[in-house]
Amino acid sequence: MKRSNVNFTFIIITDLDIDDVMEATAFIIKKKIIPAHFLSKMEYLYARFTITRFDKLSSYQPVIYSDIDVICNASLKSLVETALLNENILVNTEQGKEGQDIWFGGEFISTDPYLEDRQALSVNSGLFCFNNIRSVIPLFQTTLRICHAAYTKWGHDLKAYDQPCFNYALKKMGRFDLTSLSAYVVNFSDGNFDAMEARGLAHFCGGVGVFSSKYKLMSEYAKYLEIS
Repeated sequence: MKRSNVNFTFIIITDLDIDDVMEATAFIIKKKIIPAHFLSKMEYLYARFTITRFDKLSSYQPVIYSDIDVICNASLKSLVETALLNENILVNTEQGKEGQDIWFGGEFISTDPYLEDRQALSVNSGLFCFNNIRSVIPLFQTTLRICHAAYTKWGHDLKAYDQPCFNYALKKMGRFDLTSLSAYVVNFSDGNFDAMEARGLAHFCGGVGVFSSKYKLMSEYAKYLEIS
């Protein structure tokens, strides 16, 4: 709201008490809160790929999906225009993680005889955008099928939860854009905020479901942006 230069509507999907969420987000004028109920961490993480089932989202385009560990630090107006005109899903890569294939579907890719290119994509599943819900239905349905099959086989031993499944699905489906969104994102932070380029989105990724360590750093960065 402060820095994007876009009049977004915020869709909040949460299993928290709705009244508490309404109170905490009172400053957000344009918003919809969608209640959700999750039985496990796996179900919670897979839920991002079920958003195509929400009729309320079908009238919005483009859609930017974001985990809660992302802070907007510059205009997103041109990103919105790019996403609106792009038929492919825009995904964010984690630069420097190219060798850590286990987090990005390497186990699936290496054993698939029908894939010619076995290079992992290094895509982070916590941030992506697309022009409309209809355009991602096949991809998200495929991702969910892979997620459920992987969980049935490995259970909680599945590394990085949904992320390797999403990467593998992207490989199989093929319609993705690796560069447009990544140009707006800075991944991670060591607390040296002066060295962080204000591209549009700062993603404090790393550590699935562990927010206590991120919260302090994100709070400090939010204060930094106010005075810089």
